[in-house]
Amino acid sequence: MAGVVIFAAGTGNPYFSTDTTAALRASEIRADVILKATKVDGVYDRDPNTDPNAKLYDRITFTEALTKRLQIMDSTAFSLCMDNKIPIVVFDMNKPSNIRDAVLGRKVGTLVCDEPQTDSKNLTRMSRDDILLEAEMSMEKSVDYMVHEFAARAHRQSLARTGRECGCCKRTDRP
Repeated sequence: MAGVVIFAAGTGNPYFSTDTTAALRASEIRADVILKATKVDGVYDRDPNTDPNAKLYDRITFTEALTKRLQIMDSTAFSLCMDNKIPIVVFDMNKPSNIRDAVLGRKVGTLVCDEPQTDSKNLTRMSRDDILLEAEMSMEKSVDYMVHEFAARAHRQSLARTGRECGCCKRTDRP
């Protein structure tokens, strides 16, 4: 079963940023994607906080980002992602639905990936929409599973606190 793993925190080692830690952990577990929540809604050609004419990218390759000197992550983290072909989705963490949408594989922010977008009809690789649809279905299953597990755990804890018998799971939890 595919799942969602969320890492929060650093390595505790000096010189390792949180971006580098995320890229390192993603490489170690062979993650499908890194979701980078930031204060802006994606990757821009210039700083959108200082330049009102800054252009938001929907999608950009690692090579294009390097060539244009876009500061998406620190160079160590970015290299790890590029070398291991781990896409990065950069999105605004302050929009309430964005984290859930990103986890469910829906379109948010900017996709930084290995391959340029192509209009060819003979694609040997899945299109972004196919990848996002597959990820969304997998994530929804994972979220449903997690919701069920949390509800079951809360139910068992309630039984343990009250010492009541449970007809639905045919067990008695007594402290």
